[in-house]
Parts: sequence; structure tokens; C-alpha cells
Amino acid sequence: MTSIVHHFGTKFELLEAVLERADKTDGNEMFDFGAARAQYGVAHATLERARSGLERPGILRLFAILSAESSAPEYPAHDWFVERYRRKTEELAAAFAFDQAKGRVDRARDPPSA
Repeated sequence: MTSIVHHFGTKFELLEAVLERADKTDGNEMFDFGAARAQYGVAHATLERARSGLERPGILRLFAILSAESSAPEYPAHDWFVERYRRKTEELAAAFAFDQAKGRVDRARDPPSA
């Protein structure tokens, strides 16, 4: 553990690196939400992302537990999850707006609310 903490500085930095890696990988490949969205639309890309999560139940469980624990502001990963969900909300709003422009989503819908 000492050598790992040496490379990351703190246990939290190690945890953050694990979360970042888990959040950006789909098995052995990167999951490019943008490319999938552009080709098939946000609904299809979201279902694919959910399916990839089900193929990795340990990671899905880790995120569920840590995000729940991180709802407390004093939890070490609180800021990481707040930033993650802020970023994901922006990405999904942009995806809905993109699909509106392509005619795949009703233009009357508000992308950030969707």
C-alpha cells in the first residue's frame, strides 16, 4: 500500500483514479458516448451504456455504493461525484439538443430537463 500511495499521494487520489478509469472504460475499450450518439441517437447510446454497466456488476455496485456515500459533503469522493454528475448532465443535455436538430427528439422538449 505504501508504494501505491507514493504514486498517488493519498488514498483518495487512488480512489479517484480508480473511479476515473472505471467511468471511462467499457471492458477493454473506451466508450465514446459522442460517437454513439451521433450515429444512433441519445436513447440508443444510453441503453448501450446501461448494457455495458450490467456486464460489469462489480463496477456498477461500486458506483452505486460510493455515489450514495458521497452524498455527504464530508465524504472524500463527494466533490468528484458532484463534478461527474454535473458533467454528465451537460453531456446528456447536449445529446438531446443534437438529437432535436436531427429530428429524433421533439423540439418542444427542454434538453436540460430531458
